[in-house]
Amino acid sequence: MTEYMEMKKSIVQNYLESIIFTMKYYFQGCPSWQWHYKFRVSPLINDVYYFLDNGLIDINNISFEIGSPYTPFQQLMLILPPQLDKLVPAPLRPIMNDDTLLCTQFYPTDFRLDVASGIKTQYSEAILPEIDEELLVNTVKQMELKLSAQDKDRNIIREKPVKK
Repeated sequence: MTEYMEMKKSIVQNYLESIIFTMKYYFQGCPSWQWHYKFRVSPLINDVYYFLDNGLIDINNISFEIGSPYTPFQQLMLILPPQLDKLVPAPLRPIMNDDTLLCTQFYPTDFRLDVASGIKTQYSEAILPEIDEELLVNTVKQMELKLSAQDKDRNIIREKPVKK
């Protein structure tokens, strides 16, 4: 298989995973805490058909590793732009702007827009870098050690909210 076809196959595979992930999530519970769709757009439906019809992808072999959930601050650090760094405790803010921590590339302040879906920027999509989850989460874990007692309490993974 050519490199081009291998890339199309990985996009289709990941897309089919996204469909199965979503169905499992809504009908059985979260199948994985770390899984995500790795591409900006979905494949063409004829590519999905091609790989399924020719037996090049077997959806029965799609499975997920459950992993473990992110702490609340890890979740925020995975999604927040650097302009909203005030929403996280002070010990975590350097992750977004200190180059020595090697994570600033995940927090661009300047990026391109994909305006293919419309001529207005409100319909556009930011083209952002893929986050190295292992690097970022490990860096956040190190900085979480510096959190205040109150912030450490806010950062606990709970099944139900605490009533105060």
